[in-house]
Amino acid sequence: YSFVIGDNPTPTAHLTDLDYDFIAGANCRGKFYGITALSVMGALNGARYITLDTKNWKELYNTIEGDGSSYSILASTMGYNPIDDQIYAFQYNDDLTGMYWSKYNKETRKLEEIASFQGKYNVLTLAAGPDGVMYFISDGGDLYTINKTNGKATWVGNTGITPVMYTQSMVYDGKTASFIWAAQTSDGSALYSVDPNTAEASKIVNFNNNEEFSSLYSEDNETVDGAPAAANDLKLTYNQDGGLTGNITFTVPSKTYGGQALSNPVLNVWLDGVNQEGMEVTPGKAVSIPVTLSEGNHYIAVNTSNDNGYSPLS
Repeated sequence: YSFVIGDNPTPTAHLTDLDYDFIAGANCRGKFYGITALSVMGALNGARYITLDTKNWKELYNTIEGDGSSYSILASTMGYNPIDDQIYAFQYNDDLTGMYWSKYNKETRKLEEIASFQGKYNVLTLAAGPDGVMYFISDGGDLYTINKTNGKATWVGNTGITPVMYTQSMVYDGKTASFIWAAQTSDGSALYSVDPNTAEASKIVNFNNNEEFSSLYSEDNETVDGAPAAANDLKLTYNQDGGLTGNITFTVPSKTYGGQALSNPVLNVWLDGVNQEGMEVTPGKAVSIPVTLSEGNHYIAVNTSNDNGYSPLS
């Protein structure tokens, strides 16, 4: 489904199937990866792992995992991080007494545990900020960040919203520099904006039919007017065919997103999620960064930031 945020958001169906009763999912560069729970007489007897092409709206993969003997085939929520190109998840443990902080491997289509999660609460949403930090909202309406390496959560604040235990999700919106949360409360379903710095939440609009969203993603790549514009002409050029050395090249923006002259931007060059720069750079500068890579696939992303926010991601 898709919808436009406004006074009367009406979801438009693009691809539907009885199998698509997702409890968790994440959209990553034109593909949606989702998990559904299968049950017989109320008892878990497996899960479907499904991949959808969200550019051409086709099913790419649909398989049944597990036999119901373990709840670890399920996740309470999933979220894509565009800084390191990873999908993270809160994965249930075998007997549903706790959770793991995990990754969803897009190649093997499996959940992979990173660390045991120590929080004594349920997790309802998960999303990345523009700096690659992952945030989640608990069943108590609290906003947290989580360390991607060890799964340690840090409390940001309470949203003032009391959610109920139904499927929900959130995504970062660069234009408002806030998270957009499709929440479920005792009053129904609604969209809220959530400040990542304070956790303060404000209602945007109610949904008319109590819709639940297992995953939200935005096709916009925008930011606030005072933040930098996007970097231009991002390329990775190898020194020789089949080589592992080369240069990341691009041009730093010279203007803000709103078109004003840019000053004192901080440059962030993310190689597989690790920032190669993180320092001030001259606006409009042509940058070339030498890199030595290992064999395999690698992911590069670039953004800049100032006191007003982050640029769109390149």
